[in-house]
Amino acid sequence: MASVIQVIFTGKQWMEVLKMSLEKYIENMLPAGSGINGEYSIEFKENKIVVKNSWDNMNELGYYDGVFKFSITYRLDGSMMLHFHGLTRNEYRKIENEGLRDYLESLFYEFIPAMVAILKGDIPAYKNNADRDKLEPLERGFLETMVQDAAYNYQDYAPENIPENIYKAVRDYPFTIENIDDKALENALQVIQEAGKGLPDNVDRYDLGGEIYLAICYGETENSIAKEIAKSGKWQQFADASKEISMDYCGKYRVVVE
Repeated sequence: MASVIQVIFTGKQWMEVLKMSLEKYIENMLPAGSGINGEYSIEFKENKIVVKNSWDNMNELGYYDGVFKFSITYRLDGSMMLHFHGLTRNEYRKIENEGLRDYLESLFYEFIPAMVAILKGDIPAYKNNADRDKLEPLERGFLETMVQDAAYNYQDYAPENIPENIYKAVRDYPFTIENIDDKALENALQVIQEAGKGLPDNVDRYDLGGEIYLAICYGETENSIAKEIAKSGKWQQFADASKEISMDYCGKYRVVVE
């Protein structure tokens, strides 16, 4: 089973192709909670990024007394502008008197360098939420086996007509579970979290995670529990997925499951 190096886009193509991933990257970067409790809306426009959310205002007694919609505009030149939307005159006065404008401006100011880098296409490396130390052993065993499988597939079956520098970079790249594409991670965790329900207490969950992956994708396991999980048919969509290695818009190589 050979992996495939996906096309590496240039110019403005990467922004369109990976727009949803980029939106998620920005959402994960920006502050949330402690008053900013809404969902982010992110718009990419020429030479600027507009971020929208709302502020749940709390009075001195600890009760919420208003929801104020706002937007932050980041520009290529490094400037930032905060706007409030749909507020009454009294609400504007309240915002100014309570210092909310100054607070939000200071909160979002620190993200100017990252936003300018995104607008320039010079996006810093990022990690998804596959934090090895925080994963349950069953999940970690499954994901680490998937990463090893994708890397071995590429090394054993290098696609033709791939430049030597790209092949060498992938071959030598230190793959870990932090190199998993966000969608691949989501799919894998859905599989393994469901599979982990009701397991006996004496099971080695890390080893079982790897065995489940091998059983689902190849039918190669002597572990009876992993065999039963693979035969249940729940995981057919994952079993049919292609595992590949590709370069993302950060210039990092990642394991992708489509």
